[in-house]
Amino acid sequence: MKVPLKEQENLKELFRLLEQNGMEQEKKQVVQMAEYIDTMEENIVKTLLIIDRMQK
Repeated sequence: MKVPLKEQENLKELFRLLEQNGMEQEKKQVVQMAEYIDTMEENIVKTLLIIDRMQK
């Protein structure tokens, strides 16, 4: 299974930097965006599987 965006090291480092600079709101927005992207990716994969099954 793919590692969620917010669990990837580069984003973890970004979260640390945002926290260190008192940018909690920005950190929250980036977390929400990462979660949204992960959810979209999951939905696209599910949709592609359904389409593949329909074509068979």
